[in-house]
Amino acid sequence: MIYNIADFLGEIASNNEILTITQTLESGLDKYKFLRIENGSKHIDNSYAELLKLNDFIRIETPGPYKLHKGYPSPRSLYPIEMFICVNENQFVLKDNYKDQYKYYSNISIKAEQGDILLEFNNKYPEHYNHIKKTLLILECGHFLYNINKVGLMLGYKYEVITIDKYRIHLKSQKVETDINKTKKITEFSRRSYLRNSGHYRHPLTPLNNNTKVVLNNYEKDFHDIERLFKNNDISEKIQIQTYLNRGNGEFLEVGSKQNNYINYRNLNMIYPYINFKGVNTFSFLLIKNRTFTTENATKYLLSLGYIAQSICMYHADYHVFCRPIKSFSFFEVEKLLKIDKDNYTPFYFLINAPK
Repeated sequence: MIYNIADFLGEIASNNEILTITQTLESGLDKYKFLRIENGSKHIDNSYAELLKLNDFIRIETPGPYKLHKGYPSPRSLYPIEMFICVNENQFVLKDNYKDQYKYYSNISIKAEQGDILLEFNNKYPEHYNHIKKTLLILECGHFLYNINKVGLMLGYKYEVITIDKYRIHLKSQKVETDINKTKKITEFSRRSYLRNSGHYRHPLTPLNNNTKVVLNNYEKDFHDIERLFKNNDISEKIQIQTYLNRGNGEFLEVGSKQNNYINYRNLNMIYPYINFKGVNTFSFLLIKNRTFTTENATKYLLSLGYIAQSICMYHADYHVFCRPIKSFSFFEVEKLLKIDKDNYTPFYFLINAPK
């Protein structure tokens, strides 16, 4: 799942409807040889079982066409990611996403050590996603990385992404001190994962109560975690987060800006017409520097966008609100509306936070 300049230029061309360029994905799942199935987790390390549960389906939502949900979002609930943990040399365990069953595999093509995590994928995107399917997969992996990293630290594991190739992401595991409050923290993380919600498709939003208090996230810790994950200290320099707060009646103002340039919800409705922005609490655009894509493999920067997006989703996880990540919007229209420096930045990802 290597993302490079060709993918970026192709995505811009497709976004501007100049031409449609198909992104390519090549799954490595056929390299795994099935060994056995074990029911129940009594034969597996408790920490591994807890980590593998992060890829379970945890909620069924009705009404709506996309009913099954995990602790992180996936376009149309496709969920193509498979999570393997190395149990010994060349042997890996995969949990069934629906039940307490564990499947063991061997893969002699991978050099991994006990505790390492491999994120593989099924290429099951429908045709209408051909122009952005690699982008969607990488962003989704970034969302999932957030969950793995947070729970891993609670369990006493620190991870480093050591390999990103066309087949997979390889996380190196290192044992560290277990959080003394791990049980309480994991329970709370599981609760928020369950509450995380992208909202019903084309769901009419409740108008914002002007007395609603919105507390905004701080991303300093997220960038610190990301730069440790990738052993790279320039990621915070390549990504910019612009958050806008509804000041009442659908008039939005950028948080922290000295300019009083209000954006009316009607203009936002034209960018993403599936909801009424008059009822949105906040929205955030994740911008990325254009020169980021001159590197041979820019995947870690897209993973970082997904990681930050998941932080936003989890921060707003609640019974009464939803947080929806959005990839399908016009770069050009957003650049024009938000007066983005398009020569240096591209609005790459978009999240809205609103009452249910």
